[in-house]
Amino acid sequence: MSALGRKQIIFCNLAISLVVLGMIISIVSIYFEKKILAVQRDVKETESIQYYVKTWKEVALEHQARTITDNFKYLLKRDNPLFNEITNKSIRIVELAWKPQTFEFVLFDIKKINNPKLNEKYNIDQFEKDTLETYEFLKSINFYEKWATRKNGIDFSTVDETKVNELLTKAENYNLQILLYFNDLDDINTKELERLNNLIKYYSDLSSRLIFIAFIFQLITFFIAQFFELRERG
Repeated sequence: MSALGRKQIIFCNLAISLVVLGMIISIVSIYFEKKILAVQRDVKETESIQYYVKTWKEVALEHQARTITDNFKYLLKRDNPLFNEITNKSIRIVELAWKPQTFEFVLFDIKKINNPKLNEKYNIDQFEKDTLETYEFLKSINFYEKWATRKNGIDFSTVDETKVNELLTKAENYNLQILLYFNDLDDINTKELERLNNLIKYYSDLSSRLIFIAFIFQLITFFIAQFFELRERG
């Protein structure tokens, strides 16, 4: 066989090897790109949940501090002759009134997050029922109507203060539960983000290794094919 013929055979075999290698690389790249994109979507979803975590942890801590301050003020005023029983009761009712609105918002986000294990652990269903109970109590004492016309004075003299304190105690406990709920969720999401980022790195490294292996394999195949092709043609 002439030197020109050998060169043509080598060129043709090399071209075929490159085409096959290109196809393998494309298949591997597309496959792992889809895998990585799917994981990246999970990362974005988890990061979006972290926004709720950060927000509600801050709110819960702020409310916890406010509750401690309000309780301290109440204890100071309770035995102060300048503040009568009706005034103190009104203050406690106003403190209670803003809590169910906040809880309604946090319950909405908890449902959107939809973590069954945490929902069961912190008994979110009961939390929702107790929030509704507080709303119903406030409606039963016409709080919202009286608050809208508070410039004319508010009379809560007939309201059962024991019930008010009971609902406030529940609300304070739920505020603590909100903090614990989102602390747990923060831990879960931190671990999940670490796992997902490691998975992206794993897929990326595996894709590179497989492409390199395909290149080596195709190179070896090319030389073997060349050897037998030239040997056969003499």
